[in-house]
Amino acid sequence: MLVTVTWLGSFAVNSFWVLPGLKTRLDNNQYLEWLVTSLRRLITISWISISFLTASGLFQMADNSNYGGFLNFGNLWSLAILIKHVVFFAMVLLTAFLSWKLFPNLQRAQLLSSKGKAVPEIAGSIQTAERIIRLNFWLGAITLALTALARIS
Repeated sequence: MLVTVTWLGSFAVNSFWVLPGLKTRLDNNQYLEWLVTSLRRLITISWISISFLTASGLFQMADNSNYGGFLNFGNLWSLAILIKHVVFFAMVLLTAFLSWKLFPNLQRAQLLSSKGKAVPEIAGSIQTAERIIRLNFWLGAITLALTALARIS
């Protein structure tokens, strides 16, 4: 549970408090520098959390009395778990895109900016990164709701 709280908490704090607050108070170069530093930490937390949640989820699912076997959807629990896994997989894909596509672009732009060189247009990459952080938070909230539904079924 601590892993889930840490992962989703970092998305929530960044989505609703930090990003909007800093965007209005910092100039573009300062915001980019802060965003790259923040994303480096957030990406690390995300991959550690994904690893722990995958490992612990496999053990917990196999040990649950509602588990009827692979691709057996005979009860509400198994349906909730299936949807939860689809949503979790979407979160993993978004994190991979953020980690291996957007973050290197932002990092490169931040490096150019710090050396006083011309920075390519990256406003779209910044907006996409912000959207992914918010979307991952909402997908995480859906995952928690599906976990609650599975527990009560």
